[in-house]
Amino acid sequence: MFAAATSRVSGQGADVSHLVPAQIGFATEFAQQLSDSGWTVQKVALSKFNGGFFGPTKASWIKTDHGVLEVIYFDEPAELEAVKLNEETPPDAAYHKYQIVLAAKTERMEGRMPVFLTKFQDKLIVVYDRKLYEALADVLKK
Repeated sequence: MFAAATSRVSGQGADVSHLVPAQIGFATEFAQQLSDSGWTVQKVALSKFNGGFFGPTKASWIKTDHGVLEVIYFDEPAELEAVKLNEETPPDAAYHKYQIVLAAKTERMEGRMPVFLTKFQDKLIVVYDRKLYEALADVLKK
């Protein structure tokens, strides 16, 4: 079980830098933001999206007390802004289809689980649970 370290400064969460492997140091800032928002970050690792599915080759998998997030990091916020996300599934369907339109290609995701995609600053965040999606929306508003 993960034991959170003591807070660095009053109002900030536990330091999570020791949980982030050096090869994905780009994930430290966002993982820390989650911790500073009161979430317990349990593990940070490479994401399955690290190979460039969405274009960029920087992606992390973050396990928290609220659930798992996959985060794709774009070099510039404008690159992320150009990405178009389209759900092609009726709201009551048991099978979900998504189209992701990137600058140079179009990708598709589909399956029985719904996927929740959120754009934030220079990050595309992927979650597979509505409660996690809603909790994340509250964190990103801060």
